[in-house]
Parts: sequence; structure tokens; C-alpha cells
Amino acid sequence: MHIVSWNVAGLSTTLARIDADYGCAETAGSSKNTNAQSSFAKYLERHEIDILAVQEHKIKLTKLKSRSEPFCVASRTYGYDSFWSCNTSAKAGMNGVCTFARTGFTISASSAPLGCASLDSQGRCVMTDHGSFVLFNVYVPCQEGENKAKFLEALRRAMSVQRNEFGKKVLLVGDLNIAHRPIDRFWKWRPVSLSTLFDLANSESDDNKIGDVERSSSSCISLSCKQICSMWPLVEETLKKRKIVKRRTQNPTTKELFDKFQVSVVVGNRTIFLGRVENTEEEADACYNLFQTIDSDSDGNVDKIISIEVLFELMSKICGKTFPLDKQRLIAESVAVELVWKMHPSKIWLDSLINEEGMVDAFRLFYPETESRFTIWHQYTNRRYDNEGSRIDYTLVDKGLVEQIERGSHLRCGCANCDLMSFESAALCAATANGSFQAASFGGNGIAPVSQRILDKQFGTQHTGIIYTPPSYSDHVAVALILNVKAPCLHLDTSDKKTKISQPHKCQQSMTDFFKRNTNKKNVQKKDFNKCASKSKHRSKASIKNFFSNTL
Repeated sequence: MHIVSWNVAGLSTTLARIDADYGCAETAGSSKNTNAQSSFAKYLERHEIDILAVQEHKIKLTKLKSRSEPFCVASRTYGYDSFWSCNTSAKAGMNGVCTFARTGFTISASSAPLGCASLDSQGRCVMTDHGSFVLFNVYVPCQEGENKAKFLEALRRAMSVQRNEFGKKVLLVGDLNIAHRPIDRFWKWRPVSLSTLFDLANSESDDNKIGDVERSSSSCISLSCKQICSMWPLVEETLKKRKIVKRRTQNPTTKELFDKFQVSVVVGNRTIFLGRVENTEEEADACYNLFQTIDSDSDGNVDKIISIEVLFELMSKICGKTFPLDKQRLIAESVAVELVWKMHPSKIWLDSLINEEGMVDAFRLFYPETESRFTIWHQYTNRRYDNEGSRIDYTLVDKGLVEQIERGSHLRCGCANCDLMSFESAALCAATANGSFQAASFGGNGIAPVSQRILDKQFGTQHTGIIYTPPSYSDHVAVALILNVKAPCLHLDTSDKKTKISQPHKCQQSMTDFFKRNTNKKNVQKKDFNKCASKSKHRSKASIKNFFSNTL
């Protein structure tokens, strides 16, 4: 069984791109919707997908109920059943997850499996029952905070219920918005604690090791940390006076204006801008609010954290000190980062799933130390083309199914030499189709088109790993899992209330079914009328005869 999970960041746009690249010539004269339906179904078939878990479909529930969703994808992806959870909260239309499964693969579904109305209404989880296992398709909140913590705990409880009360094995797939280990994130974005930097600055350079770094590098790390710590008071004082200012940007093509936000500080007589322009003040300030803290030990002491990228940006822009990339990376790869990483609440939660619940990260099962295999990149800053991203999309499998996970073909490299698949160079090659995918122009012309041959590189032999879908389809790529289980032949319980709710597109009768049903109804009525007329005629004749007989 081939199971694929993919955050499409807007299903309508992804369908349009698939239709443009793989539109069927034989349906060229048909409607756009019919053509796209055929293209999407054939796209799934070409990938040999049995179950596709989609995140961020961003389709409103009302569209599904009225069967006016983009390209009729819910009702007319032939050969597949689909199950939907939509965001019906204040921000209706955002988020949303859906699962497509081959017809006969599903018993039932639930679009509200968390048991909490405020969480289920966000459209972040749909559960489908496939007989030997249940599959949770999730889109976990991005921002850390109360909502994310509540969602993760509710999800864990829901999975436990399926195991303990119904005896089901569990698969968890989707966008968890968690980079589990440091190697799951581009090294510049890994966090470091300030207290650890000060400890390293005060350490003796002749220590045998600093973290995982040998003695030859320890003195270099110690010196770099001393320089950072000596300049840190200036950074703190400057950031205390930071401002979040409005920045107006313009789309070069449409000339449309947008109000964005960015952090600014004053250094001497100059105004310096930090970071990127963001959609909200909170997003702009997130990286520079160094007064946010995390628990640093069992006694409840707290520590300030900062990413490597932001740390050295501050050193350069505020202090005028530039550090070579090799020195930055030495600090990024020290054990200090690992310790800070594991203190993160979301990572603690994921650790508990693996260590306590016994779930297995299928990708890491076969590629435990492979680096730079990311599943998302920042689209607007062209990070994919330098492979600066994160791995936040997962296929997690209960231990009872581990023996049925198959590796399949090699991890895709985008080039001929798969012997190098564990190296960063191979990961970059895969992300860019060996350099064929080119960065979008900041002049507003969008992502550069590529040939059909390059587009077709996304297809290949099934494997447990990553499917490098083109950057024009989404800022995420898909992740895949092969389970050695027999293809089921199941009956979907359409009378089940929860299953009905998860298929809103079946709530309203289609126009075709309407006319077909009414035509059948008219035929039945016509037959009944003729039958009644015949009986009436027979009764009439008999009645006249009887009348005269009785009269005589």
C-alpha cells in the first residue's frame, strides 16, 4: 500500500498546476472542471497512490456542500473516496485537511476526531478507518502557544482511544510543524541558548571536547563565543529600543500595494532593518523578542534562546562583526544546540510519541543520519534552490506495523549517483532536480517554467521517503510510505453519521443524479398510470354489463 502525505498550501492552485502540466488531450473539448478531474485522478494513478493525505486544502465547507469546490475535486476524482475536515472557525476557509483513498479501502471516517469542538472546528484533523489501521491526517498549528499544545495533547488522546478501546493500529501523517532533530532543519535556523554561549566562552580551550566537536575546533568555538559575549550587552540594549514599522511593498507585475511589517533599530545615527518583511507585527518581532524564555533545567530556571541566523545577523548589523560561515556552523553543530532543541515543548511531545507510545518515524527508520532532506522551504525568498529548509512532514507508524514498512527504491537524489544520497549535495540535487528548478525572479514573473522531462522527475518507483514535487505546486514536497499490507476490499458505511459529515459533497444531490432520479420517477409514474387506466377501463366495461344484467 502506497500512502502519501502532502501539504499543498491551497488545493485549488495545485490542481490548476497539475491540470496545466498533465491535462488530458482526449478531454480537450470538455469543460475545465472535467479536464482537471481527469488530470488529478490520472496524476494519483501515475504516482500509484492508494491513500493521499492532503493538508491546507483551504476550501470552504459551503463550497463542498454545494459541489462548487475547485474542479469538483471532492465528488469527481473517480476511483477514490474523499473525506474532509474544513475550518469553520473565525478564519473559515483557511487550513483544512482531506484524505483521498481508493474506493474499497475505507470503512468509516471522522472529521472531528479530537473530541473538542474548538479544536475540531479548525479543520486540522481527519481520521479514516482502513480496517487493519486508522490514519490520522493532521495539520498542526504553526505558532507555539496554548492552541498548539492543546491540539497535540488532544491528538495524542484520540490516538490512544483508537488503540486501547478499539484495538486499532495507528498511522499519523501530515504537517506536524515540528522539526524533530537538529538535522531536520537548515543549520542556520537551529537555536542556541545564551547561557550555553557564555559557558563556552568561559571554557578552557584545551578541553577534550566541546559537544561533538573535537579539540582542534574547541579553541575556535571558545574564541568565537568570547567575542559574541563581549558584544552582547550592546545587542541587548539596542534591541530594547527596537520598533516594528510598517513597510509598503508592491507586486512588480500587478502593481498592487501591500502593508507589511519589519523590525528596525537605531545604531549610531543609522536606522537598520532586521529580518524580512512579514504579514503581521507579531511575525516580524518573533525572532527578536529575546525576552521569551524556555525552561532550561529541572529546577525551573529559564534561559534565552536565539537562532544561529539571527545571532550572527545581530553581530553583523549592530556590532559590525562578521563571522565566517565555518565558525557559525561549528557553533550550530555543537551539543549546546541539541540540548536546547530537546527542551522545546513540541519536540518533547514528539519524543514522547516515539519513546513512550512506540511510534516510528518511517523516514528515519531507513535514513537515521541523513541530513538536509527537507520537506518545506520559504517560497518567497527562494530558499529551496539553496536547500535551506526544514523537515516537518512525517509518516509515523505504530510499532505493531513496523515490520510491514518497506523501504522500496532508493531515496531520490535527482541525479544518477545514488551512492551519495546521504550527503547534502545529493539533497540539494533532489530539491532542485539537479539544478533544473530555478529561483523565481524578484521582478514578479513567478517560478520559471521547466520542460516536461524535468516535471516528470517527480515520478518514480515507490519508496518510503520524499517525493520531490515541483516548486510551482507547493512550498512543501510530499512524503511517502510503503506498507506491505494486502489491498483491502472494504464497504464504506455511508449510514454512519460521522462518515456522512466527513463527506459534505454528498449532502447535496448532483444535477445529473437529480434529472436521472426524476426521469426514473416519471417512468414509474407513467407505468402506474397506464396500469391504473387499464384496470379502470376493465372495471368500466364490467360495470356497464353488470348494470344491464342487474336491470334486466
